[in-house]
This record gives sequence, C-alpha cells and structure tokens, in this order.
Amino acid sequence: KLEPIIANQFHAVVTLSEEDKSYLFNLGCETKIHVIPPQIKIPQLSNIKKKSNEICFIGSYNREPNIQAINILADEILPKLNNEVELNIVGKGLSKNMVAKIKGNSRINYLGFIDDIDNFLATQMLMVAPIWIGAGIKMKIPHSLVCNTPVVTTDVGAEGIDINENNGMWVTTDTSDMIKLINKLLLQNNLLKEKGQLGRNAVINLFSEEKIISQFESLYSELLNK
Repeated sequence: KLEPIIANQFHAVVTLSEEDKSYLFNLGCETKIHVIPPQIKIPQLSNIKKKSNEICFIGSYNREPNIQAINILADEILPKLNNEVELNIVGKGLSKNMVAKIKGNSRINYLGFIDDIDNFLATQMLMVAPIWIGAGIKMKIPHSLVCNTPVVTTDVGAEGIDINENNGMWVTTDTSDMIKLINKLLLQNNLLKEKGQLGRNAVINLFSEEKIISQFESLYSELLNK
C-alpha cells in the first residue's frame, strides 16, 4: 500500500526495468513511470587473450541467489561439463564450509576479491550465472558482457537486460539445458569471442553514461516544459 502512495506524490517515477515498472503499476501507481536502466562503466580493455575452457561466476556471497548459484555450479553443472573446463569463483564472503568444499575439487578456483575485475572477466570464455531466485537487474551480467565475455544465464538472471543470444547472452530454462549449451559453446572459441564483442557493443548502446544521461535529460526537459 505504501509504495503507490509515495509514488503518486511525484510528477514522474523512474524504475530500472520494465519488470519493476509493471510491478509498481499493478500496485496502483498512477504517476507516469519511466524506465531508465542503471549506468554501466565502460572499461578500457587491454589486448587480453581468452583462456580456453575457463568459465566464471562473480558475486557477493552474503546474498542467497549467489550462494545458490555457486552450489548449482559446483554440484550440478561442472561435473557434467567437459573434463578440461575450470570454474573460477570471484567475490568476497564465501563461507568457510563452501570454501572447504570447493578446495577438494581441482577444477574449481576460488579467487576471492580481485582488484582488476574487468581484465579478469575479459580472459574468461563464459560467465555462467544459474540464478533462479531474486529480482531486479543483476549487474554482473552486463558487466561481464562489457568486458567482452558472453553469458549463459536464466530468465531471472536476464531480467531487465534487453540482450539476446545474437549479442552474447543466452537464456536457458533449466539446468540440463544450461549444461548442454555450455558444452556446445565451449567448443566454439571464435564464436564466443565474436559474441563477446557484440555483447560489449550492446551494453554500450543500452547502459553507457551517454545513453543514460540522454534519457534523464529528456525526462527533465519533458517535466520542465509541462
């Protein structure tokens, strides 16, 4: 009840995604709702060589969606991938129990916090994000894409990101489909490099500073002219 009451006191409301817009509208927001996604910093990347058969996941591990994703990657996905595939897990806060669990697996590397995350992402062949719970834009997805690394994720992971497999983001409906797709893609390094570049271009087009500033300027002009 409170959210539409607050929203209706303003001349305009901005949400980060179409899903958020629909949610707020269905609650009873009568104020015009504008969708303007968050800005993504566009990194300047060196001439970085991709590492064949390396996939990654990044996140903060005080959040349940990320913890669940790590368990799915370790227990369900990695064992069914080509034996040469290695999984790199990046981010702070992974529990001692989880660290101990993955230390016993020579195909999993827990790297903790990385200072130069952009250049690390640029070395990876794929970001794999089996995110099945949560809401809102998962910023790790466009972050990976803007670092020239394509993504395999779920419809939950893809929320608010208007990019498809033509531009480096594949969306799967269940874990078995995700496994088949990863095995297929990791045999096609040149395709993944091409899709990574297309993904970077798509993120620049949707989330760059210039794009987001332009949208806010248009909104402010519209409001001031009323």
